[in-house]
Amino acid sequence: MFKCITRQDSIAVSEGMKKGMAKKKITIVGDGESGKTSLINRFAHGGFNDDNYLPTVTEITVENVEYGQKAVELNIQDTAGQESYGTLRPISYPGTDVIVVCFSIDNIASLENVSLNWVPEIRHFCGAVTIVLVGTKSDVRDTLMCGSNSNFLKHGPLKYEDGCAMAYRINAVTYLECSSKSDKGIEEVFHAAIKASLSKPKKKRLF
Repeated sequence: MFKCITRQDSIAVSEGMKKGMAKKKITIVGDGESGKTSLINRFAHGGFNDDNYLPTVTEITVENVEYGQKAVELNIQDTAGQESYGTLRPISYPGTDVIVVCFSIDNIASLENVSLNWVPEIRHFCGAVTIVLVGTKSDVRDTLMCGSNSNFLKHGPLKYEDGCAMAYRINAVTYLECSSKSDKGIEEVFHAAIKASLSKPKKKRLF
């Protein structure tokens, strides 16, 4: 188990734990409007903003967390998914321990782009870095199944099995789904990312 350490909690963290604090960097990538920033905001600040979408060029959020008996300084790097920001994104990659690749389960193109665009870019700049694949906006699955949007009546929302298949294809360590709106699965995403960052290479898949 792990928990975020608030400013007040951090006072109680032992000096020994502080000295042994691991520093890990998690970089979040994926298409624009795939829920990357909402995922980070929900985890770090506990909030959700459903206002009009504004692309994030690059932003760093630092959180101190406890994972088991270990303190971890977690550097969470947000990135812009738009092609127009492609020349800026590489500055976010150096020092990355784990990459979380996001796609939205209401957008099949965002899933296809995981293997077409994101994994090639990751391998180019980060080599064999560990990847965690995340399907965001899981709350919309029921809505889309019952809704009248003609686009989704034709294609339907992506299934859990679609994400698992992509995770296997790109050799991700695990596949998870979450909803920033409902707060479902958020901690599990970062739990998996932290676990992967602290694990030795070539671990078996967790799914």
